[in-house]
Amino acid sequence: MTADEPPAPVEVGFGEFTARLISDVFDAVVASQLAQEQRLAELVAAAEWTVEEFAERVIADEEAKEELATLFPGRSVKAATSVVAGAPYRPARAGTPEEPPVEEVLGLRLVRGDYATRRRQTVFTRRGVARVADAVRVRIADARHQAVREMVRRGLPRVIADGGRVNSKLTYEIVESNRQQPAPSGADLPVLGAAPARLRLLVRPADERAPQTRELQINVFGEVEISFTTLT
Repeated sequence: MTADEPPAPVEVGFGEFTARLISDVFDAVVASQLAQEQRLAELVAAAEWTVEEFAERVIADEEAKEELATLFPGRSVKAATSVVAGAPYRPARAGTPEEPPVEEVLGLRLVRGDYATRRRQTVFTRRGVARVADAVRVRIADARHQAVREMVRRGLPRVIADGGRVNSKLTYEIVESNRQQPAPSGADLPVLGAAPARLRLLVRPADERAPQTRELQINVFGEVEISFTTLT
């Protein structure tokens, strides 16, 4: 190549851009694998919890409230559930079933302190409501906890990126200038390499919605394709 000939694109930063793209792919694969291993470790730890611990750490309050309303619906439109502090409660007695049927549904036997008599009416106390809510939370957690334990027992699956292909659509813009060009702003990538003569190559992600700058002498749309295989 003579001094009068313009430099080829490979001499004005394309190689550096490709190296950066490969490096970013490597970082993404490693980060994904690390996140996966952390999640698997969390599942193994969760399998060792008791059902009560699993319920406290995993089951959200809102989900427990919805299940409570499903199991013991309210007696009016304003009350989502009949199990609230001050709501009527009838303990089981000879010939009289419990209402609401907490023990039948949840296997939880309420005792004095969970309910009290006020104005000749038996009602739930705050302690009783809390015990029922905890039992509902454990009911939800039980099936999920068993599923986690079974998954760990069988062996947790792992997704390994042993190969792949990356496509990146770009614009290659060769700018002629007699002085150092400022770095592009916004979403543009940095200027990769500078020609010793008057040409510089700007590499940007392709965006069909963005208008092309009329001042640029050359606008070339292209695509980089990288196939990779990981070795461990």
